[in-house]
Amino acid sequence: MVNMTWFNSTSQYKDNSTIKSLGITSTLTVNAANTAPEIFNITVIGSPSPTESTFTDVDVNFTVSDIDGVGTIDNATVNASIRRPANSNYYRYNTTCIGLGTINSTAARYQCKVKMWYFDTSSIWDVNASAQDTSGSIATIKNVTIDYQSLTAFVLSPNSITWPQVLLGETNTTANNDPMRLNNTGNKNITQNNVNITGYDLPGLTDATVKLGVGNFTVRNVTGGSPLTECLIESGTRMANNTKVNLSYGQILTGNNSNNLGNESLYFCLTLVPSGAGLTQQVYSTNQSGILGWIISIF
Repeated sequence: MVNMTWFNSTSQYKDNSTIKSLGITSTLTVNAANTAPEIFNITVIGSPSPTESTFTDVDVNFTVSDIDGVGTIDNATVNASIRRPANSNYYRYNTTCIGLGTINSTAARYQCKVKMWYFDTSSIWDVNASAQDTSGSIATIKNVTIDYQSLTAFVLSPNSITWPQVLLGETNTTANNDPMRLNNTGNKNITQNNVNITGYDLPGLTDATVKLGVGNFTVRNVTGGSPLTECLIESGTRMANNTKVNLSYGQILTGNNSNNLGNESLYFCLTLVPSGAGLTQQVYSTNQSGILGWIISIF
């Protein structure tokens, strides 16, 4: 902004006796042209990979330059975002970036930590940086991409399935603490035919030579009906001793577990307590030293 002042004394008027000069003082304000800031040298630190069940900080560093001086950069407007090209409305961002110090009188360096979540898609993402000056002129840049890596991971809860007390010959007894919830804690979809269960016969806690065969148990990802769906031979998956059995219907797609997404449920049924198998009255469990527990695996 430039202020210009001049004095003009050329105007005159005449009264009855004297010619007098009329002095006029004028002020003219001229707005100098504002130059928008520019962004240079945008870099991403490291190779971003998901962190199971939580977020990963992606450090986006860049330089903001303004020929009108670093004092004209509005620090509160400096931000960075990471967007999926396939869906521009799907993005992660940080609007509270920090200054890393000035480079010279017209340029400063900034860092934005952008949180990428464990369920964010493994793909190429665009990196954007933006800043404004105190006049509201905007500088943006989008010339960097990141390859967000793939992570295969899941957790289950509870990690032990239990049954109430049963009698010889009893049928279709369901677990008393299912469903077992499988949460996808990575960003790779676990699709159908990629969930397996390996079961083992249950030895007695008192007499381990007596075992309840795992083939008397079935599992399913839905429940309901009478008898319950997980107990029906035609719908429930029968387990087999020391054998990996595919749960063809099982899938654990990605999603935010906190919003009840990215999960699968499993329901278990003891279809028969065989009366002619020499079972004795005791607790049967794999939860003892040297005994293999049931295993749920994905691939």
